[in-house]
Amino acid sequence: MVQELVLREGEGEKLKREIRELREKAAALTAERDDLKHRVCRELEAEYNRRIGVLELTVLMKRIKVLQLRRLLEALQALLNRREQPDFLKEEEKIREESRAYEEDLKDRAEKIRRDEEEEGRRRKKRTEWEERKRREEAEEKGREKDRKEADPYPEQKRISREDESSGPSFTERLKSLYRRIVKLLHPDMNPDVTKEQQALFRDAVRAYKEEDIDRLQEISDLLDAEIFPERAGDSPEDLAKLRKIRDGLLSAIAALEAEIREIKETRPYLYKFFLEDEDAVKERRESLFALIRELDEQIGVLEERLGEMKKKGGTL
Repeated sequence: MVQELVLREGEGEKLKREIRELREKAAALTAERDDLKHRVCRELEAEYNRRIGVLELTVLMKRIKVLQLRRLLEALQALLNRREQPDFLKEEEKIREESRAYEEDLKDRAEKIRRDEEEEGRRRKKRTEWEERKRREEAEEKGREKDRKEADPYPEQKRISREDESSGPSFTERLKSLYRRIVKLLHPDMNPDVTKEQQALFRDAVRAYKEEDIDRLQEISDLLDAEIFPERAGDSPEDLAKLRKIRDGLLSAIAALEAEIREIKETRPYLYKFFLEDEDAVKERRESLFALIRELDEQIGVLEERLGEMKKKGGTL
C-alpha cells in the first residue's frame, strides 16, 4: 500500500510538471497563431494591397469596362444591321446588368481595401503614440535617476543606472508578452476550470489583442494573479485521472495549434511575405500592371470613340 501511494505521488508530480510545460507550450503556440492571424497576416495583406492589390483591382475594373463596351457595340451593331432604331440607354443598362454582380464584388473588395488601410493607419498611430509615451517615461525616469545620483551621499557605492539597461521591449514585443501571459492563465484549453467571468475576460483580451489595445491588455494582466490556478489536485485515483485528462487535452490542443499554424504559413496572405521581400519581383509586377492599365485605357478610349460614332449613325436611321 505504501509503495502504491509513493508511485501515485510520483505520477501526480510528474503529471503536474508535464501539464505546466504543456501549458507553456500551448500558450506560446496560441500566441503565435493569433499573432499570425491578427497581426502578421493582416499587415502582409495590407502591404500587398497597397503595393499590388489596388493595381490588380484597377485592372479587373478596366477589363469589365472593356467587355461591357464590346458587348454594347455588338448589340448595337446587330440592331443597326437590321435597320432598327436602337435604344442606347436601354442597351447600356442591359449590358451593365449582365456584369452587375461582378462589379459589386469588385466594389466591395475596393471598399474592404480602403477600410483595412484606414484601420492599419489607426493601428500605426496607436503604436507610435505608445512608443512616444514610453520614451517620455524613460526620459523622465533617467532625469529622476540623475537627481538621485547627485543627491547620493555615497558616490563610491556602485549603483545600476537605467542608462545601463536596454530601452525595453518594443510595442509589438510588449503586446505579445502580455497576451501570452493572459492566454496561459485564461485560455479554456489550458485551464478547464475557468469561470464564466474569466472566459469573458479572455474574450475581452482577444478583442484587445486584435485591436492592438495594449493598455487594455495591461489592465487585464494586472487583474490576474500569478497563482490564479493553483495546482489543487491530490494523489487520489480521481485526481490522477483528472490530471491525465488535462494533459491529454493539452496534447490535442497543441497538435491542433501546430496544424493551424502550418496551414496559415502555407496559404495567403502569409505567402505574400516572400513575394514582398523580393523588391525586384514587386517592381516587375507593378510595372507590368501599370503597362496593362495603360493598354486597357487605350482600348477603352478606342471603344468609346466607336460607340460615339455608332450613336451618331444610329440617330440618322
